[in-house]
Amino acid sequence: MSQPLIDALKLFGDAAKMMIIATALILVSISIVLSIPFTTISALLRFYDDIRDALIGYFILIAILTLSSLILIFVSIYGMLIGSARHFANYKSELSIVKNHIQWGFIGGLILAILGALLYLLGFIANPLATSVGLPLLIIGMFMLWLGGIGLSVLCFKLYEEFKSISILMSGIFFIVMGALSLISWILIHIETRSLIAKITRAGGTAVIMPPPPP
Repeated sequence: MSQPLIDALKLFGDAAKMMIIATALILVSISIVLSIPFTTISALLRFYDDIRDALIGYFILIAILTLSSLILIFVSIYGMLIGSARHFANYKSELSIVKNHIQWGFIGGLILAILGALLYLLGFIANPLATSVGLPLLIIGMFMLWLGGIGLSVLCFKLYEEFKSISILMSGIFFIVMGALSLISWILIHIETRSLIAKITRAGGTAVIMPPPPP
């Protein structure tokens, strides 16, 4: 096995670890959104005057969690995932299409999602009109991140052809369903990339990735 493959797997696993945290924050945000109707009903039955303040607090918390997750996604994609895709492309030229799809798909999605989250938060702090602009941008950005997940899915299928790893195959399937925010996919990738690197190491293909001995 070549060094680009080993480097690609290592960065892919590191990106997965960061995406696990980011996706968990997104899921918490979604759970808060789903709880808002029940909270509103409860507030109506108990203390009507506090409903507005409670809802504003909820929306600010949602915006903060979403923005934090988007920052983590940004670090994961640009610090690790795109680098991993480049190494995969160096390993096999046919994977360059996947690299381009992941790279450009995530660029637009992240820019729109982060801008949308900032405007959404600004709407509750300063100008309510910003919320009506930020929410559509956030939704479009999340949709583009889902499309980026399709590129990840293709990459997983290619890796399955290479290693016959059921975990990688399942990750690709979940990426199709849930996009780049598939928590299950990232957990499976984080575990399986470590396993694959260990197998390559035992096969004698990774002397370069080990730290050099002291002089």
